[in-house]
Amino acid sequence: MSTSPLSTAATPGRRERLRQWVGGLRQRLVRIRPASVAGGVVAFVVALLVGRLVVGLGSTAQALLAGIVLASGVYALNSDRPLVQMGGVVVLLPGGLLVTASLGGAASVAGQSLAGSLTVLAVVVSVGTIGLVAALSGTTAPDEGQLGVANSRATRALLGPLVLLVVLVLPDLGLAAQLAGVAADIAGVVLGHLLASPPGLAPFVFPVLLGGTAVLCRRALQTVPVDTLVQPDRREAVTLRLAAVERALSRTALVAVGLLFALGVLSAVGGSPDLTGLRAALPPALAGIVAGVVGSTLLRMALLALAAGGFVVTEAYRLVALVRGASPQSLARRFAPPLGGLLAAAVVAGLLTASGVAGATRQRLLAAVNASLVDLLAGFGPYVLSVGIAGLVLLAAVSALRTLGVVTWLVAPPRAVGPALAGLASFVLAAVALVVGATVLAFGVAALAVVAWDIGEYGRGLGEELLADARTTRAELTHASGSFAVGIAAVLVALGLGALLSGAAAIPSTVALAALVLAVGAATLLLYSL
Repeated sequence: MSTSPLSTAATPGRRERLRQWVGGLRQRLVRIRPASVAGGVVAFVVALLVGRLVVGLGSTAQALLAGIVLASGVYALNSDRPLVQMGGVVVLLPGGLLVTASLGGAASVAGQSLAGSLTVLAVVVSVGTIGLVAALSGTTAPDEGQLGVANSRATRALLGPLVLLVVLVLPDLGLAAQLAGVAADIAGVVLGHLLASPPGLAPFVFPVLLGGTAVLCRRALQTVPVDTLVQPDRREAVTLRLAAVERALSRTALVAVGLLFALGVLSAVGGSPDLTGLRAALPPALAGIVAGVVGSTLLRMALLALAAGGFVVTEAYRLVALVRGASPQSLARRFAPPLGGLLAAAVVAGLLTASGVAGATRQRLLAAVNASLVDLLAGFGPYVLSVGIAGLVLLAAVSALRTLGVVTWLVAPPRAVGPALAGLASFVLAAVALVVGATVLAFGVAALAVVAWDIGEYGRGLGEELLADARTTRAELTHASGSFAVGIAAVLVALGLGALLSGAAAIPSTVALAALVLAVGAATLLLYSL
């Protein structure tokens, strides 16, 4: 008889596994701080109030649901278990569909007005962001790089539909050649716009190229351990210089964002959103210099070369690291997202084809597209077209998460990213409420934005500083009560001053109220920082 202790170890039964799962769930619930959840709830209420006013309750609920579904995908993609990661990719498909529907609904509500389009877009994006942050308010996501991990894995998931599409198309050599020609034409158009944009796009393409180059170069410096390539006695100096370069690249990205808005505004002030309007809005001494820099092909070629170099170096280093440290577990985690994307696209395409939706969509596309594309689309069967649609829906979800990641990197602090995003989105909604004339609501939402940020950040701080089972309910209630009291007082003072300024001083009411909203927000932030 064997005396090994392994021979007596029994596999846990179903009841024991259920007891362990319930115990783990209880421990996770204990870690949730009520203040963090309250911050998400406050931001959720703000989204409902302003969204219902501007785009309607249905569009608001749709944007919130899109954020919640994307939050579920982010949470699952951060798991170390390959099957859970694959499930996260599957969740992103309905999330991408909701993102597309929300943006399409915003476009239909906005009509032909540029100001209306921007206002509705700001509301939809802010409401969706609040939905994502509120759904994750009881967790540490998207802090500690978790949003970056989810973005990386979601981007790899796009390889799944692409590989499936290539496998389906390659046997038809004629169709494959047509697709290669279309892809080459699109690449040529994109490259042409990057190097020599039409005058109408030049003020916008240059800042985007500058910011993208800064982000890709900074990513390369963070990925590749350059300091290990020099002598040990010089590593400290090299590390300090690299840190300085990373900070400079971060500032360059922020400057690029500022340039994007500034050049757009100046072009509009000049009478037309292009280089002509930009020249008209600037003094003659600066107009030639700014227009020359913005439209310089040589400078753009240098930026594009730097961006391509940063991307290639980063991906090459990651590939080498993957090959060197390959193990069954790491490979499973690495290939789980693409496999999940492939399986999800295959299943969705099968459902669309079996239900007849793919065939009807194909007929509508053939009737709507340009005559030059009819032959190309005619070569796509319903199933192949459905795979392409699934890939585009997944791309919409990944694009939304990537955009949120860029915003987080630009404006959110390293700690308490969720509360910071909730406060920022709520402040944007306060500005929108002011623009549409709901001044009282604007004051209230501005105060609630600070309250959402403050109590959410307080809850995150408690979670990081104290043990998971520490009782903090009384402290959190006290802090939340103080936050709400200060917010209410700020609103009342602002409304009183606004009434005085609008009635007694010769100041335009919109300007006065806008200044008061900003002043109240700044004063409240200052008060909370004391």
